Amino acid sequence: MRYGTLSQLAVSAILLLGFVSCGDDRDRAALPSQAAVSEGSAGDSFPLPFGLVQLDGTVPIGRPVDYDHDRGTFNNVPVHVRSLRAAYRVPAADAVAVFRDWIGQLDGLALNDVCVRAGGAGTGAPEPWLQATNCDYSGGDYADLQLWATSSEPILLVSLDRAGDDPPRAPEVRDDAGATPAPGWVVDESERTAGHQLFSEQGDVVHLPEGTRALMPTIPTFGGTGGSTSVLAAEDGEAAVRAMLDEAMAVSDHGEVTGPVIAEVEGTRVVYASFVITAGGWGFDVVTAQGLDDTYATVYVVSGAD
Repeated sequence: MRYGTLSQLAVSAILLLGFVSCGDDRDRAALPSQAAVSEGSAGDSFPLPFGLVQLDGTVPIGRPVDYDHDRGTFNNVPVHVRSLRAAYRVPAADAVAVFRDWIGQLDGLALNDVCVRAGGAGTGAPEPWLQATNCDYSGGDYADLQLWATSSEPILLVSLDRAGDDPPRAPEVRDDAGATPAPGWVVDESERTAGHQLFSEQGDVVHLPEGTRALMPTIPTFGGTGGSTSVLAAEDGEAAVRAMLDEAMAVSDHGEVTGPVIAEVEGTRVVYASFVITAGGWGFDVVTAQGLDDTYATVYVVSGAD
């Protein structure tokens, strides 16, 4: 399994150097809890690419990250993409209507079609409440919107890739979800801080690094034979990335690391990296974002397995 293959698996599931000094009690106290994010102001918002706007009825879980990177290779040529990773609480009375309104904004990408499906309602299976993604993905632009039920407000995950020069267009939306009651299975929302389990793949565990706190539960998004998506707050984004890479490397002599790569994107510091164990192993992508006025870095972690 090559890095490009794992990234494509994880993106169908998905997908951030702090300006804050680390290590003192004041900084640790500044990291918000999941409950604090859930109670955030509905007026909180961040700018988004691809003509998107944050719709009413959503509250951001940290800062979205908009960055350029390579998504594997095609015919041995790197595939350059611009990606958006974002997560929102959906306190609106009708979370399903909000989800479908987000689908209506995908005309800023070059998508041929988007299929909407409902998860395993009433089956107890760990599936999204709703998911909208390319009907038949064979390269180019990619969209993955997922709505997950939790014990409090639902969570909306947004993962978008813009690749190539095709002009944006409104996709054909094939919505076969029908009536979508909340599924019987919900995500565990236990609060987690440094040292707690972040995710597990093939029996190996990666923990929340020192100086971090979970902003939402780890969601079992599809990533091959495993998969997860997490969002953390970190006192120091780069330190958190390096700590996760170090822990992963300690559990396998066969892991390969890409990055960390550090970039400035319109006043936001972005750090991204990946780890993968090839030939049937597992891996993860991690990307962080911190604006000049942010008190912490937002960290997106997406794992998967072959």
